Amino acid sequence: MTQGKRSTWLLFCFLLYLPFLFEIVAVAPLILWREPLWLWSALYWVHTYITYGLVCFFHAKWRRSIGEPITLRAKKANSKWIILSIAIGVVVGHLADFIFGYGFVPPMLIREFIGAMRLQPLWMGIAYFVMQNVYYLSEFTLVAFMVDCVQQTSSRLGWAKRIPWGGMFLALTWGFGHAYSKGVWDLNSGLHSLVLALAIGAAYMLPGKKPLYAWLAIAAGYWL
Repeated sequence: MTQGKRSTWLLFCFLLYLPFLFEIVAVAPLILWREPLWLWSALYWVHTYITYGLVCFFHAKWRRSIGEPITLRAKKANSKWIILSIAIGVVVGHLADFIFGYGFVPPMLIREFIGAMRLQPLWMGIAYFVMQNVYYLSEFTLVAFMVDCVQQTSSRLGWAKRIPWGGMFLALTWGFGHAYSKGVWDLNSGLHSLVLALAIGAAYMLPGKKPLYAWLAIAAGYWL
């Protein structure tokens, strides 16, 4: 039985995207004044932790209230789809690197760690690495929630269930939005993230349509 008003589902699709939109129009330009790095990073993390966390919290709370909880737990998830989700993220992520002229890019976890360890004093580098990756965790969760919400909404609107509407919405919003997420226009960056977003949406469409699959795909695409 379909639960929750269609208008409320549509509202949450927008609310889940809102933190990314705010980041593009209000936060990204701050990069032009990103010195000192620790201050800029702290302001950025505060914004993302609060906004990403709040919208995910309220969406999860609402989903529980209508009897359709959203979760990232692996319960009842087939191991082969978990592995395939990770593979989709890794393969498409590196393929997009080559297509858009970046060549072979080492895993982000390694690059972030090396860069952080160059900061002085050492404790600041460690703190930066930890806080930055906590940010990524929150972004992965928000992305997974948004893909799931849009896909669930599309079914309530009577749209074709086999089409990855969640991935398409993600590609046109969060994905292509990366063209300006660094404060300057970068078409390749936007197209790169657009392709990765489509892969995330495809992973979500694996049997069971679990948000976990989308989460694993973006985590693998970013970190590995």
